[in-house]
Amino acid sequence: MHLVLTESELDVENRYPSTVLVRVPLERGGSRTCSGVLIDPRLALTAAHCVCGIPRVGQRTGQDKTRLGTSASGGTLMDSSTCTASATVMTVVYKQASKTDSDHRGRTGKVRAHRDFRIVLDEQGQVLVNEADLAVIALDEPFSEQEAPPAALADRAVSLREQVILVGFGNDSRTNGYSGERRSGQNTVAALETVGKTFLVGQKGSHTLGGDSGGPCFRDGMLVGIATTSSTPPVEFSEFTSTHFYRDWLKAEIANARKLRPATTSGVP
Repeated sequence: MHLVLTESELDVENRYPSTVLVRVPLERGGSRTCSGVLIDPRLALTAAHCVCGIPRVGQRTGQDKTRLGTSASGGTLMDSSTCTASATVMTVVYKQASKTDSDHRGRTGKVRAHRDFRIVLDEQGQVLVNEADLAVIALDEPFSEQEAPPAALADRAVSLREQVILVGFGNDSRTNGYSGERRSGQNTVAALETVGKTFLVGQKGSHTLGGDSGGPCFRDGMLVGIATTSSTPPVEFSEFTSTHFYRDWLKAEIANARKLRPATTSGVP
């Protein structure tokens, strides 16, 4: 599952420095690339499907075995048991309003998916069930506030017709190619899942389509969601997992990360 921000602009003014690039190594070589967001100097949040169900070595492209199981209904199951052990998180700071001049800093960390994470796919690879599509990456070393100040969790859920900002490192829709640059765009909340686990943005405005998956959704500068599902053009809606619904789990993970902080670390309060 990969996503792309359409109708977006490059974040050369560094308005969203907490949005990070997430890379997961593949056993056959190369890496899977997604987006994420720092919620603590030592903790990144992304979509669980970005760091779980990682392909294993197969005979050739398209014939790879994957770390996937079978659900009770017979569909393909992805859950926390299919996650990779570690991932790399990279911050990007642009200089002199130019995407050709930017500072990249990387940290590695251990992956922990939400305990209720579960995705079931049918034989065509379409999503039948998508639950708790969230994972954290507990970094071995913290980022400093100067490198990337963490995003704050919103104190209330999103409402219909609210304006939100989507951010990610996905494709540039104008060139139809992967740029690896941080982009942002605006849209509005179009629908809410019954119990508030997920919400949709659309129809007009920016959307998530490769590389934006796991990226943040902000309202008034506060984190309200993480990009979860992908679509093929033309895009009508983009789906996000509500961070407010899972706030107790997120707060517990943040508290655990803070226990690991040294008493004094340069640049980290």
